[in-house]
Order: sequence, then structure tokens, then C-alpha cells
Amino acid sequence: MDAAGQGLTKTRAPAPLDDSGAAPPGVEDLKPDESGSFAPPPGTHYGAPEELKPDDAPAAQPATAAPQTATGTAAPAQEEKPQPPPGADMLFRANKPAPMQGIPAPAATDTAPAPAIEPQPSAPADAPSAPLNSVRAVSAIPATTPAATAPAASADAAPPETPDDIPDTVPGAQPSPATAPAPVPAAPATGTETATGIPSTPSGSEPDTQSRQTPAPPKIGPIQITGFTEIISQNASVSGGSEYHFLSQNGLLYFDKFRQRTHINLEGELDNGTVLTGEFVEMPYLDRVFRLEAAHSRYKALIGDASAEFESGPMTSFRKQIRGLDLYYDLGSARLDMLFSKQKSRAQSQTFVGRNVRGPYALRDTGLVENTEVVRVNGQPVPRSEYTIDYFMGQITFNRVMDPGDTIEVSYESEVWLDLRTGNLFGLTLRSDLIQGRASAGVSFLREETDVLPQAKVFSESIEASKQDLLDAGTGGYVFYLGQTRLEKNHELVTARATDTVTLRKDTDYFMDYASGVVTFATGSATFAALPGSATITVVFNYYDQSYVQWVQDEELSGDGEIEYMLSYERIYGGTEFVAIYVNGTFVRQLIAGVDYEISEGNNSIVFLDAGAMPSGSFGRTVRISYEIVPGAELSVSDVTAARTVQSVFGEAAFGAWKVSAEAAQSASDLRLKTVPVVEEIVGFVTDASQTEFLLRHQAMYNSVEIYFNDVSAPSARQTSGSDFVVEYDAATDRTRIRFKRDIPLGTTIIANYKFQSSADYLKSRDGKAGRLVAEYDGRGAKFRGELMKKSPLFSPVTAYNDLENERVFATLSIADIYNFSLDLDYARQTHYQDLASSAKTEFDKLKTRIGYSFGDGHSLAYTMETHSRQDNLAARLTDTSLSGQSVDAVYRVNETMYAKASYETRDIE
Repeated sequence: MDAAGQGLTKTRAPAPLDDSGAAPPGVEDLKPDESGSFAPPPGTHYGAPEELKPDDAPAAQPATAAPQTATGTAAPAQEEKPQPPPGADMLFRANKPAPMQGIPAPAATDTAPAPAIEPQPSAPADAPSAPLNSVRAVSAIPATTPAATAPAASADAAPPETPDDIPDTVPGAQPSPATAPAPVPAAPATGTETATGIPSTPSGSEPDTQSRQTPAPPKIGPIQITGFTEIISQNASVSGGSEYHFLSQNGLLYFDKFRQRTHINLEGELDNGTVLTGEFVEMPYLDRVFRLEAAHSRYKALIGDASAEFESGPMTSFRKQIRGLDLYYDLGSARLDMLFSKQKSRAQSQTFVGRNVRGPYALRDTGLVENTEVVRVNGQPVPRSEYTIDYFMGQITFNRVMDPGDTIEVSYESEVWLDLRTGNLFGLTLRSDLIQGRASAGVSFLREETDVLPQAKVFSESIEASKQDLLDAGTGGYVFYLGQTRLEKNHELVTARATDTVTLRKDTDYFMDYASGVVTFATGSATFAALPGSATITVVFNYYDQSYVQWVQDEELSGDGEIEYMLSYERIYGGTEFVAIYVNGTFVRQLIAGVDYEISEGNNSIVFLDAGAMPSGSFGRTVRISYEIVPGAELSVSDVTAARTVQSVFGEAAFGAWKVSAEAAQSASDLRLKTVPVVEEIVGFVTDASQTEFLLRHQAMYNSVEIYFNDVSAPSARQTSGSDFVVEYDAATDRTRIRFKRDIPLGTTIIANYKFQSSADYLKSRDGKAGRLVAEYDGRGAKFRGELMKKSPLFSPVTAYNDLENERVFATLSIADIYNFSLDLDYARQTHYQDLASSAKTEFDKLKTRIGYSFGDGHSLAYTMETHSRQDNLAARLTDTSLSGQSVDAVYRVNETMYAKASYETRDIE
């Protein structure tokens, strides 16, 4: 029986190259035996011979034992040891590997074990040796990898036939003359394992029976990587009918013939007990996900896409998705949390289906980075010529109708604005247990820094012409075509200069068509008529970048007789709309502005004036409106670095049934890009019936002005923009002017709600402080919770506490079953600033008390008293309101399934 038949696992080292680049004679590739191991051809020995012993031998033979013949008789012993091929000894000495960790070093010999060699196709005996670069080393099996048990080969078993292409002898080898013709039975692998995975038994030692194992497949250290990559091929063909219609209806018009899905998981554990997990997912129509986590009993680190939680007090803690680092470390009695994210923009991917319209389809984000989008329809890339995208509004419109069978995927990057979605973010929290879990305290620090590069969406222009030139234009009147369309409304300045400069008034001296960019001068105006023909007319105006003006098509309004409908998209541009009425899906007629409806740009809504034009589900009547939307004006700075820092100290303690928590926090924020709301500003009091113009305290953002008379809560108090008043820009004061078109009754209080954009200097860096105390009690049949909070309106955390609230007092008390009585008390008082520019406040109070008595058997009687009030701190307290009510409820239970209930309620409103 030859060595291959006995499962010999000896290997040989690659021979060095000679000057010609060829390996010396005697080196050839190995062949696998039946067990999958590799052995040299029979009778081949390199270096010091090692003993060969059949599996069924009762004891190990000495290292000097003579090899046996095929008949079992001993061959004559040899005086000299077999010699290695030329150059082999030099190779062994030069490449002697270091022992692997945990594996004893091999016994010192003239030669050292060599790396295992992958099998290569055998060559004829007379063929020249292959060069060294055709031999590849197999990766060593780690010491921690258990070996599988190999089946033992019987000494009496018939040896397998030797393939014809394997020579019995190898040129250059020096076998023993007496044993060369006979196959040598293989011995099991014994002894220790060297760095190359070759078992070796020292001379005269007892073989280790546990080493009779076949090594497991190699692993990359202790970490396992699993997953899949899938490539999908699909094709479609149509016979008969319209191919375009079929492919479009089934979402196959732009499908990709090949799609790829990848999902890779990583799992492992380090020697110190750290568990490693990771994930990489790349799927069609989904966001790419990368996550690597290292978890230990004392620490945890997560890198990549993480749902990170910033640990702090209730006013400053938050949770958000980041791409960065989320880390905590247990220090024993304290815990350290760290959050870090650094991104200039964030990559997003959104998938949706068509709605049988071209668009616009709203994306999740606004402020997209230009030319970063990748659009696919059913997996097929769509060129930019096939769609238009509003980067500012985050909307995309296609050149063709997208039906429900079309799957649309839009990937893009969004700009970094003043929120915590993206940007440079660093958070650190240190929390400590003080009294064995009964009390804890902590401190936190958060910093966000964002580089903002706003892009202009509104441009300014100035055009001049003489009065005579306007007349000579041949339009039949004095008409000035400005050359731009979609002007910013109520932001123009029209002047005439002859000897002095005169400011002309809209709707008196001229009329504006903002949508078309046309100024028509009133020939009946005394001011305009008095101007000589040589007078220079100057119009200064703003207009929108046309690439940011988007068309919203066929927004459907339904319901039953609602007068006002809020539109889905903000900043509607009145005068561009097309409104039509449909009955059971059939077009009936186009509605007329000013007769059937009017557009409220300030409220971004449509108000129906005719009941017959309102949507009505009872009559199957719906209204469809198409309109244009425009972007808002951007801050006119070229480079803004906005930063926010938030610091907090917090703690909590439990004493019996009581639990108390407190937090004190401070923020320093750059609020230059923040929109400031103004609520119920008292514009003025009408003391002169001829006074029709009033100034707001700020330059209001267009479409945000709401005007009320005397009371904001009365339905008839709100005035209509365009018909009751117009909004104008007062260049002398850089403020917004409200001009009424009719006389106002004496004694009227004019109230305004609006928003304004803070200037680059105002609110550049403002500090805000906040404090909060909460006490809770739960025991002896009673529950109590009280909260006291006071903060500056400039306090700007990431949470919902970033608002105009100033004070808060909450208290709830519940007492159950005291001599069959129960008591519920609920009290709340909140104070809000009306805006950031004044000290005007509004206070809301609520008190609700309920006393109940149970007679048993399900019979009960309860009395409830409730009051609500709202008041401001202004001198004229005309916006104050109050509501009070009382009720009595009685319940009489007849049986398990029936009861009778009687209620009496009164309410008063002032």
C-alpha cells in the first residue's frame, strides 16, 4: 500500500529558483489522496525522514525503524539518511516560520516545515519543473480551529490504484534502494502542529491520538462573514396590441434588465469578550446601510448608520438617525456617552409610485444639492432632459405622465440647514449613580456647527423709461413691460422724476400684473397726469428665478360644503391658478376668481364664495385646482457659519413614594436663519377715519400677513388680503406697510399675525437659559404630579422646548376611594411670548375639578367644574377670552350589561 492510500499528510516546500528561473529537479506538485490530504509520490523523501506507522499498529515505532515492504517484512536499514534535493535545505533555513501563538515550536532539525502547497496538475516525469510563481501557498489554519476526525485507514486494505500520470519515482529524489519500489504505508498525523499546519512527532515520542483529525475549512480569524449578492435578470416582450401601453401599465417601460442585491452580515467575538456585528445592505429602491457594532459588558461602539440617542435631561435629550459614531463606556459608578457625526450634506433615497400625473412629486427634503440627484424609473436611469427638479422646494416633475405601475426612485443629497438632521455634531454626557440607584446626576454638552451657503431664489432689477416712451410703445395707454414674470408681490417701488421725485401708489397711480410683469399706469390719476412727458418712470422690483417656480397640477378638493381649503403646497402664487368643478369625475366648468372663489395667499388656501362651487360629497362634486408655487426669499449673505451649543445639568432622586427630577440648561445659538413668528401684534388704533395706512414693526415675509379687527377669535374679524387691504414695502423705514382699501370704523384695534426673517446682525449669537423641576408621588391611594418650568424664548435646544414658551406650571392630583369619594384635580398655566422682538406675552390658564361619589353596585354621581382663560399683558386687553362650564353626571347600573346615565351641563363664554 502506498503512502497516498494511507492518508499521509506530509507536504513539501517550494524549491528555490536557480539562475535560469526554473525550480531544481525533483520538485513537482502534489496530488490529493482519498481523504483530501496531499502526499508526495510513493518513495519520495525530502530532508530528515519521519516515521510512518499504520493506524492499527499497537505502538509507535522508533524514528530509526526501517520501512516495511509490501509483504510486511522489514527492509534493510540504511546507513545514510536520505538527502533533500539540491537547494531545498537552503530554502528551509531561509524561510523557517515562527511558531503560531498557542502552538509549540517544532523540534530542532536540519530542516524546517514549509508552507502547505495547493495542488497543481501533475506533469510527466520527464517534464521540466514549473517556475516558482506557479505554486501558491495555502493559508495556515488558525490554532483555535478544531480539527475534524479523519477516518483511519486499515493496513490490510487494498491500496488504491496509482494514476498513470503520477510517476513512481521523482527525478532528483534519493529513496532507500531497498524500499524504493515498494509503497510505504502512511502513519497518522501525530505530535504537535507547526505554524504551517504540518503535524510533526519528535523522535521516540508517543503519538497523540487526538491529532488524528482532519482540519476544518479555513476561517478569517474568529470572525464569520455571511451574506449574498444576487443579480436578477429580467426581460419582457409584447406580441399584439400596444407595446408602449403594456410596458407602461406594468411598470416595465424603463425597467433595468439587470438588478443587484447585496446583504452582508458580520459576526464574531474577540478574546476579551467583545461581540462584533456588522451589516451592509444595498437593495434596489432602498437606502444603502452600513453599520459596524462592537459590544462589551462595559462598552458599546456603533459606527456607520445609527439610531443615536443623546442622553441628557428631558429638555435636551433627543434621538436621531446619524452617520457617525455612537459610543458609551461604563466606568463603574458612572457612564460616559459620546455622539459624533460629521457631514456637510446627507445622502437620501426615496421611492414612490406614479399618480397618473407628471408631477410635481414632493420629496422628503428641501434644499437639495444641485446636480446630485439620480433618478430611476423602474430601475432604469432617466436623463435630466426627461424631468425638471426644484432643488429648493424638493419637488420633481417629469415630462410624461407617471402611472401607478411606474416605480420612481430619486437619490440625492440635501443641504445642511439649521436643524439637527445633518452637519458637524458632537455630544458628550457623563452620568453617575450617587446612592445605589436611588439618586443620579449628570452633565451633558452638545455642539452643532453648520456651514450654510444659501442660494438666491429672488433677484432684484431696476428699469427706467420716460412717460412719453411708454405712450409711444403703441399699447394704447401707459403700459410698462418689465421683461420679467412672476414678480415678488408687494415689493415693488415705482417713482417718477421730473424736477422732484414722486412715489407713485399702487391701485391709485398704477396697477400691477405680477404674474405677467406688467405695470399699467392710471390715466385718471392726478399725480400721474401732472407728470410731463419727459418725466422718468423708474420701477424697482423683485422676481423669482424661474427654475424654482413649480406647477402643481390637479390637486383635488373634496368634502361637504367646506368654505376654506388649505392647499397641499405652500407659497401659492395667486393669479396662476386654474380651478375647475367636476361632477362624478366629469368636467363641468371653470370657476371664476372673485366670483366663485378667491385665493388667500397669506393663509395658503382657497376660499369659496359661491355655495354651488363648493365641493360636495352628497352631489358627487369635487374641485380640482392647479397652481404655481414660488420659493421664499433667502438670506442675502454669501457664507454663514451657524453654530449651536447646549449645556445641561440634570439629576433625579427617589425617596419612598416620592420621585423628584430637575434640570438646568443653557444654549448659545446663531439664529440668523430662523423665521421669527409674530403673534397678535397690535398694529394700531383707529382714531381718524381717513387714516388707512399702518406700519408693522418688521418687514413681514410675503404670504404670512394676517389682519384682524378687534378680536382674532371672531370669524368675521379676519380681513381679506387684496380686497380689504394690500401689503406694501415701505422703503423709508424698511418695514411692511398695510394699506386698507376702505374706511375703518373709529375705535377699531388692528391686530396682525405674520413672520419675518431676522437680519444678519439680529439674533446672531443669543443665549437662552431654562430650568425645570418635576415632583411625583404614588402611594396610599393617591397620585400627584407637578411640573414647574421657566425658560427664555431664546433657549434653542434640539427638542420641542425650542419655542416661545416662557413659563409652565402643571399639577395633577388623583385621590381614589376615600369613604367612597374620589377627587381629580388638573391645573395648568402657560405663558408664551408673542414674538422674539418684544415683551408681549399671552397667558393660558386651565382648571378642572371633578368630585365623584360611588353608591356601590355601579351607581355613581359626579360633579365637574372647568374654566379656561386667555389673556395678554398689553394695555388694551381686547384679545382676552374666558370659558367656564359645569356638569353633573349620574350613572345607575341596571345589570351587568345595562346602565342609565344622565348629564346636565352649562357653559359660559366671554
